[in-house]
Amino acid sequence: MPSPQLDYLPGNGPLPPGSTACLDLIVSNPLRDPVELKELRLTLPLGSGANDLLAPGASQPVAEVRTPDGIIADADLAQEADAWTVTITLKNNEHPGTPAQLTRDPLVITLNGLLINDQPGDTTVTCAETTPQATTATTLPLTKARSTTATRRLWAFGDGEDRPRTTVTAGQPLTLAWNSQLPPGQALYYGGRSVPLDEGSTHCPLPGGIQRTTAFTLWNTTQQQAVDTLAVTVLDPHWNRLDIDQALTSATCTVGGRSRNSRHGAATDVGEAG
Repeated sequence: MPSPQLDYLPGNGPLPPGSTACLDLIVSNPLRDPVELKELRLTLPLGSGANDLLAPGASQPVAEVRTPDGIIADADLAQEADAWTVTITLKNNEHPGTPAQLTRDPLVITLNGLLINDQPGDTTVTCAETTPQATTATTLPLTKARSTTATRRLWAFGDGEDRPRTTVTAGQPLTLAWNSQLPPGQALYYGGRSVPLDEGSTHCPLPGGIQRTTAFTLWNTTQQQAVDTLAVTVLDPHWNRLDIDQALTSATCTVGGRSRNSRHGAATDVGEAG
C-alpha cells in the first residue's frame, strides 16, 4: 500500500490530561512537486484508556483550517462509536474543477475544545489523505502529560537575539534552544528529518534557517515521546526550490567545539552546522 505524500506534525506540546485543550496540526508537502488533494480526514479516538485521546462523551470540537492561497476548505465533523472524525474537503480556488494543490506553503488545522481524557500516556491521531489516485493514511503520535517544573521547553531565537520568536523570514539564521542540558537519547524532529542531539547540549544552530513554516519537536528517543513541540512561521517566504534541500541539510548537531550561550548557561559542547 502506498504511503502518504504529506508530513503531519503537531504545532504544540503535550496535551494536558483531564482538561480542555487545543491542537494545531501542520500539514506540509516535503516534495519538490505539488501534491494534488481532494480530502483530508482526521480520526481522534474516544475512550477512557491511556491510548485514547478524547474523554468518553466529549462534545464536538471546533475546527479551523488555514489554507495557502488558491485553496479553500470545508470541514465536517462527525461522531462515531469510538472516535470523532474531521473531514476536510479541499478545492482549487484559482482553477475550479481541478484538484487543490499543496506546494511549499503548509495547511494548518486547529482543533479547539478537545476534552482530553484523564489518563496520561501516548495516543495517536489517524491522518488520511485522498488524492485523485488513492487514499492513504498514517498515524500521528501525541503525548498526554501533566505539566511539571522539570518539563523542558523548546524556544527559537534569531541570530544574536535574546528574546524568543515564533516568526522568521525565509533563510534567516535560527537557533533552537531548550532551558536545561539534555540527557542522553534526545533528537530534534523537523521537516521530515531527525537530528540527533548531544548529551548536555543546550541549543542547536540552523545557519540556513527554514524556508517554510515548520514544526520542531524535541523528542526523547529512549521513551519514544515528545518533550515539547514548537511551530515557527515563515513570513513572506520566497520559495527558491534549489535552496530548500541545502537549508534543511545544513543543520548537523554533532559535537564540533566549545560554545558559550549566555542565556542558557555555561559553556557546553554544542553542534556546529554545516
